[in-house]
Amino acid sequence: MDFDKILKHGKKGFYFRTDVGKDPVTGKRTQKSFGPYKNKAEAKKAFIEIKNHVNEGSYFEPSDQLFEGFITEWFETIYKTQVHVSTAESRKYMIEKRVIPYFKKRPLKGMTKQLMAKFIADQANDGCSAAYIKNLYSLLNQAFDTAVDWKLIKENPIKGIKKPSVKSGNKTDKTWGKEEINAFLLMASERGVTVPYILSINTGLRRGELLALTWKDLDWENGTIRIDKSVYRVKGEGLKIGPTKTENSNRTIPLADYVINVLRQHKAVQESIKDYYGEGFNPLDLVFPSENGNIMDPDNFSRQFRKIVEKLQVKKISLHGLRHTHATILMKAGVNAKVVADRLGHSRVQITLDYYTHTDEEVQKQTSEILAGFLHNE
Repeated sequence: MDFDKILKHGKKGFYFRTDVGKDPVTGKRTQKSFGPYKNKAEAKKAFIEIKNHVNEGSYFEPSDQLFEGFITEWFETIYKTQVHVSTAESRKYMIEKRVIPYFKKRPLKGMTKQLMAKFIADQANDGCSAAYIKNLYSLLNQAFDTAVDWKLIKENPIKGIKKPSVKSGNKTDKTWGKEEINAFLLMASERGVTVPYILSINTGLRRGELLALTWKDLDWENGTIRIDKSVYRVKGEGLKIGPTKTENSNRTIPLADYVINVLRQHKAVQESIKDYYGEGFNPLDLVFPSENGNIMDPDNFSRQFRKIVEKLQVKKISLHGLRHTHATILMKAGVNAKVVADRLGHSRVQITLDYYTHTDEEVQKQTSEILAGFLHNE
């Protein structure tokens, strides 16, 4: 083919139009225009590369579909059907508030590795935590893998992008010691809301798991509590009780006699309230219902916790910090990491060790001192 015959010169540079293969549906030859190029040599080089790809059968034309439309379709048809409802809600918020506004009206074929690297770096600079960036990366990685499968793009632009180093902080910085726990429980007692916090500190339950507990989940005879559900919010539908996030979150936790006794007293008080309001009160038989007997809003529970903490001269931690406090106390006491992982509902022991590395190092040092004392002291 005489390249000069198909080469055109316009105001912005050089262009050419050539065959790029057959339409997979109609079987007809298809042509596409390319350019502009700065000069004839650059245009000819591009033409040769394109023709080589066409002849080898490796030519690929990325989709002009907008990224926003693709990721919305992918989320609704693929991702949303494969994860827990609460996870889907949080990831949808992530897409709508952080991902789509960043890329705006960019087409899929414009999503380059360079752009992905900048996006991830910008999130770190914007104060996002290491865990948040990890979730962002995973979300986009899954989406772009699907785009490749759907033959919308040739390769996943975020795969292989190095995530920036973000200091996630030490979990022990988000926990309380004995004095802080006692000070908090004393003030919570004055407000008549001690029991859920006692159970939280003694079990490490997530707030959704705690608020989904029913009295049937308690085995009074064996002194255990069964966790197999959680409270979550569905946009437009309100609060729901459904399965826990993962199979590993389903677990049975032994309770200390002290905690069992506290729960017995709590049940007696709740039954007197039910006698006053009638059988319609707390129809789900929740251990910690709201004041009107319905599912307690997890956000209200967190708000209640913060209000108590603000009145105290203690380290400011979140409600989730009670879960970290539970784990840290056990790890410092030398409890086997596998036992701690099982109580927390972690799928792997390594997750627990990664979370509480500093505490584990303290335990390891204590162990070394014990061993040295045994070997070298008479």
